[in-house]
Amino acid sequence: MFTAITNKFQWTEQGILASLHDRPWTAIRMARSAREQEIPEVSLLSLAKLTDCAMDVSDAFSKLNEQILSYRKGSEDEKKGGLNLINTTNLSYFDSSQKSELFRLKADFLEALGGRTKATQAYCHAVQLCPTYARAWTSWGGLCWSLADLVETQSRRQTTSNSAEDKEKKASNAKKVCQYLAQSMGCYLEAIHCETSEENRMHLPRCLIMLAKDGASPGLLCSTFEKYAPTLPSWVWLPWIPQLLSSLCRTEAKSAKILLQGILASYPQAAYFALRSFYLERRDHDRSRSSSSGDKSGSTSVAYAEELMSGLRKSQPTLWMSLESILEELIIRFRPSYEEELLATITALLQRADSQLEHQNRSEDGKEADEEAVRSSFSKTLARVSAKFFHSQPDHSSSSKDDRAKKTADFTQRYKESFERDFSMLDEEKSESNLSLDEIISKLKKWKQILESRVSSTPPHLPLMQVSPSLSAFSNATPDLWSGACDPPDSASSSRRRKGSESEKDSSPSSSAAAALKAARTAATAVASANTYEGGGSSQGGGWVSVEIPGQYAPNVGSDEKPNPELHAKLVKFESIVEVSRRNDQLVRRIGMIGSDGRAHQFLLQFAIPYWTRTDERTAQLHQLLGKCLRKEAVSCRRNLWFRPTPVIPIAQRLRMTAEDESHVSLDDVYAMDCHKRGKDYADAFVCFQDKIKQSRESDADAL
Repeated sequence: MFTAITNKFQWTEQGILASLHDRPWTAIRMARSAREQEIPEVSLLSLAKLTDCAMDVSDAFSKLNEQILSYRKGSEDEKKGGLNLINTTNLSYFDSSQKSELFRLKADFLEALGGRTKATQAYCHAVQLCPTYARAWTSWGGLCWSLADLVETQSRRQTTSNSAEDKEKKASNAKKVCQYLAQSMGCYLEAIHCETSEENRMHLPRCLIMLAKDGASPGLLCSTFEKYAPTLPSWVWLPWIPQLLSSLCRTEAKSAKILLQGILASYPQAAYFALRSFYLERRDHDRSRSSSSGDKSGSTSVAYAEELMSGLRKSQPTLWMSLESILEELIIRFRPSYEEELLATITALLQRADSQLEHQNRSEDGKEADEEAVRSSFSKTLARVSAKFFHSQPDHSSSSKDDRAKKTADFTQRYKESFERDFSMLDEEKSESNLSLDEIISKLKKWKQILESRVSSTPPHLPLMQVSPSLSAFSNATPDLWSGACDPPDSASSSRRRKGSESEKDSSPSSSAAAALKAARTAATAVASANTYEGGGSSQGGGWVSVEIPGQYAPNVGSDEKPNPELHAKLVKFESIVEVSRRNDQLVRRIGMIGSDGRAHQFLLQFAIPYWTRTDERTAQLHQLLGKCLRKEAVSCRRNLWFRPTPVIPIAQRLRMTAEDESHVSLDDVYAMDCHKRGKDYADAFVCFQDKIKQSRESDADAL
């Protein structure tokens, strides 16, 4: 068909004739598909059909590029042929980016043939031809990373003794590794600075990993990171906020603090919840450490986190006040009751006692000594449990805690005497600690049944007015948003607008009119800034003081692009009903947030140790990376396969919010409902699994 078109219009110019058909594009596209299917012969055959047709420069470069890449995965002779093809190409017709790509391919072939030094020179030439070509920077960074890994591997194999010569050689190799990694980090960050594409941003975790090679004090890698990282847009670091917070505890704390300051200035609600939880957790850790060791000097991570929190509080007081009031209500009003906390403790002790009993039954030697040690351990543990739940003094310093104090008094009056009477080992004066391990287990089971019956009497639905009157009265009008409405007033865009308006004023032909106009605009800007500070919003970033529905930033969403806060759902009010459900022997509260998009966003308020929250944050990052892989595969795209994001928002040391819609039903929920209908115990499956594991271990032990 394309040949017929060419023969029909032979009378016209070659340039116009080349635009009348898509023969070059079709052949190049077929060649690329054949190369990706690892059929280089078909690829070269398709390209060979373009020898007698006119092409523009871009098509000619694409053809040459495909020809070179067809030799990339061949034998050594084919790689040399591809390298010769690059060396014999006339580069005068191509622009700077195309020349840079050819030199990048030349470096790839040289690296594949073992010439890493010449490959480095080719990469250097490529970035000199086009400093803004991101792919050349990325490939060069990969070469430096591989060189660092090679040197580190060789150093590990060579230094087997502790002699002075080997130590000196090891220090020299470590210095060389840091130099290679610093060059690799600079290349990766420069590539992102040139082009913030998804392929380039995938190297950010590698840059964070490199910082650990600096050792106990900041060195070359930290200085390189401080030089290039702050120049990148703040939004590229949003998926890696947990890693940046963890970096506050390590050598690169200063660099991480600079990046977090940029994030808080542009997207405060993306990092506020994680930063607040991190600060409280590290503060409590320092307090416990100082009380045990007597060292009252705080850590650097707490100081940096406190500085970041203080900066956010000073720069955006209205937003900070709104977020703090909501979080305080969630932490105080939605924490589990004392019965739930004691039930969780009793369940953990019961599991521990069962494992101790199993170990005691298996061991034959020293059985009495083991039983005495176990009895002593449980005596101390139960004493700590009693002191925690029945002897701690409630805090009456705040009126918001009066209800909690009444519940504490009622709980102590209800359970204290019977708990200490059952576990007589707590009475050290009478020395009645003669309970055996079987008796301890039976009493723990008794208390588990008592507390489960008490906890199960909790209504499945509670009015929000009863749980938290403050949240039920919360109401916010839907903000009128536009592009840039959620930018802080002191952002670069607003400053540019102010500078542009001032330049227009200065160009007025009348100096008196210009002076009057300038004074009026200055007064208006001052009034707008004051209004924004007090919470009015004004016209500069009028939506940035509105509280957003949590979990709308990466990696808690499917996309990893620049966020648009003006398109995010803002919190309008809370749903009037709080749902209470049972999850893994724990009562969880489900609260609904009605957003400005008209949807009700459901969140589970879960109490979990910080380790689980950190694990779920990393799992969300892994799901986002796997989602990118699914989007690149044609088969997964056709079948509409994707990972459902599950935002996990930490709001305190042991409290977090997990996004979960009411329509979401897990297999565990289905099994629990089936057990309830059949009248079975939900824990039977767990007990059966443990029994099977025990039988398998015993059979393996007998076989050995």
